[in-house]
Amino acid sequence: MKNFNNLPHLLLTKEVSKILKINYATLLKYIKKGYVKAYRCGGDWRIHKGDLLSFIEHNQVMFGGLKV
Repeated sequence: MKNFNNLPHLLLTKEVSKILKINYATLLKYIKKGYVKAYRCGGDWRIHKGDLLSFIEHNQVMFGGLKV
């Protein structure tokens, strides 16, 4: 079980791809399709911790090993 309490409020896409154990390019596809809510900041995307947790909750079949 992953401890999400210690995560910062805003996460970089590289951090999120490691948490979800998916390829960085796959995460960018999810963002562009609207599956993961993200915000553009400078040259990178930022993801709120709450939005990440919501994504995981709604995709338990895909990310079954991650518990919120």
